[in-house]
Amino acid sequence: MRLYAQSLGLRAVLGLTALGMTLVLTGSLALGLFAMAATAWGVATLYDAPRSAPLRTRLGSGDVSTLLTVAAPLGLVTFVDSITQHAVRIQVDTLMGTEALGHYAVMSYGATAGGAVVFSLGTPLLRRMASQFAAADRTAFLRTTARLVGLSAALGFAGVVFALVAGEPFLTAVFGDEFSREASVFPWVMGAGAIQFVLGSLMHAINAAQQRRVQPWIYLAALGTALAVGWLRIPSRGLFGAAEAAAAGWAAAAGLAAVVLYRAWRSLPQPECSA
Repeated sequence: MRLYAQSLGLRAVLGLTALGMTLVLTGSLALGLFAMAATAWGVATLYDAPRSAPLRTRLGSGDVSTLLTVAAPLGLVTFVDSITQHAVRIQVDTLMGTEALGHYAVMSYGATAGGAVVFSLGTPLLRRMASQFAAADRTAFLRTTARLVGLSAALGFAGVVFALVAGEPFLTAVFGDEFSREASVFPWVMGAGAIQFVLGSLMHAINAAQQRRVQPWIYLAALGTALAVGWLRIPSRGLFGAAEAAAAGWAAAAGLAAVVLYRAWRSLPQPECSA
């Protein structure tokens, strides 16, 4: 799991670096995307392949049934999460047009990269958190979860500060003067991303607590809230409304995730007090 997380982190950091440098040097988005793909291939070839080992296992019919039962909710979560990630962008395209969508999508790249970093931070902790939860170690599980949520929140806060302090020159240098016109929206987009980072860390803890069946409902709450707020706010607020819709969706999901996680944690047996 640690190697997997490190690989994801490398792909996110190196991929965005390659994209940014290629855009600065050539001004071509197509070449930038090619550079990102080449970077991912390089990480897979030079980092992943030498460290991988063949998987040899035999699964019986009962094992396959158990695997499908466990994987089905997670597959649904991935599907709904993917739709949620793009819901606000689709609304922007529908209500404001392709140009506005391009501006919003560019500013969302930072949140996307930060989400990959949060995933790479939480993945190595899954096994430890699952062991702590299975052992009913309430204090250790709560401490590990709090640290992960705190790191995610700090990363999100750093993104907001960066957008406030250096957002306009960054957008100008990497994407051009046209994109810098929307620099005032950038901190709002990164603020929505910060909430998403917190949600991602909470979902790692929920996975460790074996709360799989409720996960699709968490992301459906994000999707429904984002769509509702988007239809209400984007026509009058533009890209600010899009950022508000994303923030509202992730906040609704994070609140629900926190409730689910708290109830799971409360279900653990209390430690016995010695006389």
